[in-house]
Amino acid sequence: CETIGPSSKEAASDSYMAAALEFIRNHFSERITVAGLARHVGYHQTHFSVLFKKHTGMSPQAYLIDYRMQRALELLAAADSHIPGRQLRGVSGLLHV
Repeated sequence: CETIGPSSKEAASDSYMAAALEFIRNHFSERITVAGLARHVGYHQTHFSVLFKKHTGMSPQAYLIDYRMQRALELLAAADSHIPGRQLRGVSGLLHV
């Protein structure tokens, strides 16, 4: 009888991608490279990039930029009532990407 579900390779890949996403969430404000992420989960950079895009639909770089932008928007929204509008001008140029 054949079981239906992800292969052990796919399950391992999902686990590694979950670890990479968690690393991004925990270290997004630090300098993160694709090579460093790949090393963190034990993959070669090229293979990691292919698997990451397959898993998320985005390249690692695009995902990291998108995550940082989302976090910046959340922080701005939370601080919106405390920051006068004139101080918000030019903030987009200050984001660390």
